Amino acid sequence: MQRKVFLLITVLMLLSFSVVAQQESTPSSSTDNSIAAIVNGEIITKDALATSAQLTQIFQTIIQQFPSFGQILLTTPEGDALLRAYQLSVLDMMISSRLLIQQAEKHGITPDEKELEQQVEEQLNQIIEQNQLTIEEIEAILAQQGSSLDEYKEKIRKSFAEQSMAQDLHASITQPVTISSEETSTYYQGHKEEFTQEDGSISPLDEVREQIHEDLLENAQADVWNTWFSDVRDKADIEILF
Repeated sequence: MQRKVFLLITVLMLLSFSVVAQQESTPSSSTDNSIAAIVNGEIITKDALATSAQLTQIFQTIIQQFPSFGQILLTTPEGDALLRAYQLSVLDMMISSRLLIQQAEKHGITPDEKELEQQVEEQLNQIIEQNQLTIEEIEAILAQQGSSLDEYKEKIRKSFAEQSMAQDLHASITQPVTISSEETSTYYQGHKEEFTQEDGSISPLDEVREQIHEDLLENAQADVWNTWFSDVRDKADIEILF
């Protein structure tokens, strides 16, 4: 049985690496050329988009390892069109992430601050161990980048906070979904070939009932979630200026 991929998963991936780029405020004018999009009054800047798209890292890698391709990418209309299509794809995910957080706030969903504090410390300790750095060395690196340890920890905290809010929102929207024993049995009867073993025998229902139930529940939740989120997006005031 093929499982549907939740839109939520994609959005959470974006939140996890691009929260440092989230720069929203109330726009004074939609003609500002620094704005990539406005989502229900919240700005996504072009700088935020570039950071989320990791363009600097991409360009550095391509120029160093694939210079001929880099020249085509950066100097031809075709390359420009490819970069634009990629950035629009990232922008679309950023818009979805903004809508998720707005909806979570609307539903009164807030993260557990003590849990967030613990996650931030664990993340920082993991960075220290993996890179064999001291706190003082991290502070020095951040200072060179015009930042501070407190600012960096706040970015980590915001990332975890938004992931938590998105997960809790998903749970709230899909919680009413249930799969009955009859639905599980009906699926088994209609798809027995999916449960054929190497020797040609078919696994009995009792052996696969739990897995069928989980798959059906996941698909039903995905349908409910995607329908709900599509409605949220359709009703949102979204202006793309990129």
